[in-house]
Amino acid sequence: MRPTATASALRRAKEIVRSRQASLFIHVAETRKEREQIAKPMASSPIGHLATLGTLDHHTVRIHCV
Repeated sequence: MRPTATASALRRAKEIVRSRQASLFIHVAETRKEREQIAKPMASSPIGHLATLGTLDHHTVRIHCV
């Protein structure tokens, strides 16, 4: 199963909110299964994946982090 948001979509979303001086609200791996789906192919964890993409900062609100 592939992620619901591609890397390019996540980067673009962050660019948009930065340009508007707003915050990005994002659901991160709501279940253990989602965590495993992201962690295996992309990074050590879903948070690690977002960090690699450059989308994490103090204007990123992470919701449902498992």
